[in-house]
Amino acid sequence: MARRAGSRTPMVILAGLLTGPAAAGDVLLQYFEGQWETIERRMPDVFMARYHALWVPPPGKADSGVFSVGYDVYDRFHLGQPGDRTLYGTEESFRRLSQEMSRAGVLLYVDTIVNHNGFRDSSTSGFEASGGYPGFVTRLPGDADGDFHGAFEGGDWNMRLAGLIDIAQEKNHQFVRHPVPDVVGNIPNETARESNRMLYPDLDLPLEHGRRPFNLANPMAGDPYTENATGLLMRYLHWMVEVHGVDGFRIDAVKHVPQWFYNDYYDAAVYNVARNAIDGSAFTPFSFGEAFDTNFTLLESYTRKDGYGNRDVLDFPLFYAMKSVFDAGGFGNIGDLELASYDGSDGGYNDGTRGVMFVNSHDDEGGGYTTLGPGYNIVAHAHILTRTGYPVVYYNAHEFGTERDFPKPGRWEALGNTSELITRLVRINKEYVRGAHASRWVDDTVYIYERVNACLVGLNDRGDGGFDTRTVDTGFASGTVLVELTGNATSATVDPYDDIYDTVTVGGDGKVTIRVPRNRNPDDVFHGRGYVVYGPQKPTSTLSVTNTAWVIGADPTGGTEGVRRLTPLHVVTDDTIEVQLEVAASP
Repeated sequence: MARRAGSRTPMVILAGLLTGPAAAGDVLLQYFEGQWETIERRMPDVFMARYHALWVPPPGKADSGVFSVGYDVYDRFHLGQPGDRTLYGTEESFRRLSQEMSRAGVLLYVDTIVNHNGFRDSSTSGFEASGGYPGFVTRLPGDADGDFHGAFEGGDWNMRLAGLIDIAQEKNHQFVRHPVPDVVGNIPNETARESNRMLYPDLDLPLEHGRRPFNLANPMAGDPYTENATGLLMRYLHWMVEVHGVDGFRIDAVKHVPQWFYNDYYDAAVYNVARNAIDGSAFTPFSFGEAFDTNFTLLESYTRKDGYGNRDVLDFPLFYAMKSVFDAGGFGNIGDLELASYDGSDGGYNDGTRGVMFVNSHDDEGGGYTTLGPGYNIVAHAHILTRTGYPVVYYNAHEFGTERDFPKPGRWEALGNTSELITRLVRINKEYVRGAHASRWVDDTVYIYERVNACLVGLNDRGDGGFDTRTVDTGFASGTVLVELTGNATSATVDPYDDIYDTVTVGGDGKVTIRVPRNRNPDDVFHGRGYVVYGPQKPTSTLSVTNTAWVIGADPTGGTEGVRRLTPLHVVTDDTIEVQLEVAASP
């Protein structure tokens, strides 16, 4: 967990120690379309849903105005001020969110753009004269495109993706890019301000892992220096981690920037830049890139996990495999999922060492419940939340309205609104999903795998009613009683079955018989509940908290559902509280 500037002492110490991504119980929530203040208010819901980290949109000022999601960057360092807010809030509200997340034990990943800025360039009337993009030049003597590639250049690295002006990371125009009065080398066409010192490290402080840190006690002690556009991008990453407590980055359009940029500059900028809040040791923030590609070789070129680099990529191979299986309307081959993930690029399929998994996202056409065929979205979530690796759940809070065509809709119940479908799976992930993967049954209809000695998962892609029964080997000891954890095996929404499959017992030969529902009920309703998860029954427990001053109830219903806090809050005013946990033995 990164050091948070100005963090307060936590009032509740229940989160435990944090682990790196892809450890047992790690699930990332992509939280979009919410103000920083709202996300801070809903941190109790994030905590109780047991998410490990949040991925939030690009926080800087956008080129196309206050209602932009933020991918058309105007000024990365402008996080909003009173009277000049971004869509999400101000620098102060972002800092408070970061601090609150630290107290809740939740990591903060921000979407970051190193490929491009906004849509305007030197041909835009008045743009260059007004200063252009803060920290960048759009035209120079001898270089008509300044820090950028030309409008007619092509190829993945030089093209203007979606019309956005493409940064030329290889150019070396040296300026003090956030100008300060009376400093040599200030960038042209921008006003020099003393306040820009806060955007620079203090060069008088001792080196930390080869770099000068920012002065958190005296931000105005920062020392401006000359750098190129790549240097500005690296300083921004350093500033976000050290000053604002960011724990990692989702890198937008990763394959549209050359690999040398990441290997030679990006990794050095973030290596050992964050500090563990427990023992003060330095660590390297986790990053994961977005590359719309299924080519393992290309994805590998943007992955680095050697202890110096800590980069992964979104698992588009698995995403497209799930779309292929589930878009077939019940006639796909679910067995294709077994060896589909980018996880196998290092030779170890299903060991969870590579790939950040997702079902839908802000870019995904269709979104919400309709992606991957009618009703199959939740089956796909059951897969990524029980297999090895690092899963993402996408949540769109719709705080800015439901008519925006971007970002796309997400899983509305990701924080418990309207149902527990997703939060139940996240809880299962936290409590049961650990250990090595072992495939137990694979055919074109049913896929069953075990997280060895932890849980047994069954997925079904058939689109009709009924169920499929399979007898499979397990790693569980003979006589182990396994409980179905999702409620799907005998749920009335699946079929009014008898309850013999609520619990099953491992036989003397290590085998067990389970029933995996199909995805339609007797009333011909496609519900997408074709999955089951079995695990050893855990003890029942009761948690009580005493010596609290009062309880703030959940927000009332009404208004925008996505901003409503669901979790009551115990208010502590004394120096101590008493927490009592009573645990009964398992049956």
